[in-house]
Amino acid sequence: MVQNLSDPIEDEMPPAPQSLNSDQQAKINFLLERWNGVQGQLKRAEQISQLAVTPAINELRYAGRMLVAAMSNTSPTDENGVPNLDDAIVTANQYITNAEHDISDALVYFYQKKTDDLNARFGAETIRKEFPEYGKLLEHLQQARGLVILSRSKMSERKSNYQDLVKLTDEITDNYFSFMDAEILFGLEIEHYRARIKLWKSVSCVTFTWAAIITLTLILV
Repeated sequence: MVQNLSDPIEDEMPPAPQSLNSDQQAKINFLLERWNGVQGQLKRAEQISQLAVTPAINELRYAGRMLVAAMSNTSPTDENGVPNLDDAIVTANQYITNAEHDISDALVYFYQKKTDDLNARFGAETIRKEFPEYGKLLEHLQQARGLVILSRSKMSERKSNYQDLVKLTDEITDNYFSFMDAEILFGLEIEHYRARIKLWKSVSCVTFTWAAIITLTLILV
């Protein structure tokens, strides 16, 4: 018997994808919205630090992998490790939260390193005189470090601490770019080099004086 080409070929037809109820669909949509938001935060952090925030990238990958596995045509079993959709939604949401925390941690570390370098080079008080908002940046950074520590020591407060930390890192970022946009660093660099030239001239003058004294002494002797 010749099969009509218009007839479906049962063996070649993939099984129907897992259908979602309205609650699951709403949660998936929420996850997608969160994913996009955290992805935006990740890209911003990478542009600021010029470094890849690898832990956050991995967490987002895990979230996607979890959902793809759960929404595949493979039936969940203990053997294949495929989760059911409801469990996958909860786990994926936690992975996205972890990514958001990793981004905040990376930004706090970046700004701490930057301010440590600036303070060592120019002095915090010198920078404050030129840019009064620098004090607020340092204050926010101190608060952010405290929240990171608290989130580790008090797990029950971790969610609220990181919500506050995200807001703080946004404020620190605004302060940092205001500082950079004001070209304060350029002015500080000029003053730094002027001070070095002045010191060099002073040292050169002293060296010349001692050389002259030594030469005269040798001549007179």
